[in-house]
Amino acid sequence: MATHNKYANLSSLQQTILSNNREFDNLTNSELGTIANLSKDDLNRVTIKAQSWLDFYYEESFDDLFVFPVAPNQNSYQASIPNEIISSKTISFNATPNPASDEVTFHFSLPKEMKKGKILIQDINGKIIHEINLTQDSKNANWNPSNIQRGIYFYSLIIDDKTLETKKLVLIK
Repeated sequence: MATHNKYANLSSLQQTILSNNREFDNLTNSELGTIANLSKDDLNRVTIKAQSWLDFYYEESFDDLFVFPVAPNQNSYQASIPNEIISSKTISFNATPNPASDEVTFHFSLPKEMKKGKILIQDINGKIIHEINLTQDSKNANWNPSNIQRGIYFYSLIIDDKTLETKKLVLIK
């Protein structure tokens, strides 16, 4: 595909997302596949932009933005992108209330293929304050931070030993 056509595809995708008032972190499987294919091509502005989208919005890490990592025996990155990226982006995860003073409720949706899950609450120095184990049928979990000092904390959703999302929680007393 000529660079002009690739640029046109990326530009068209960007216009579609914007005209539908969607964010770039909420793409369909097809749109993610398009970006994945564009990001593995020879070095050009389209490749760099596609890699940047995947890096920023979908937390794909690239050792070097100029080299796209392709797993052995795969012809394209599209074969390895959807399950990992899409499943992490279809999971909702938040805490209410935030800021909180007493009980906090964590709300989440878990992937069907999950083997084990947990929520870790850490202080600003990374010290684990509390751990909540999750089951497949869990939709929320409660935590009472009454013996915890006010301050900024971080809560992480960990599924099968992978941190899918980390957010900030403010405790006020």
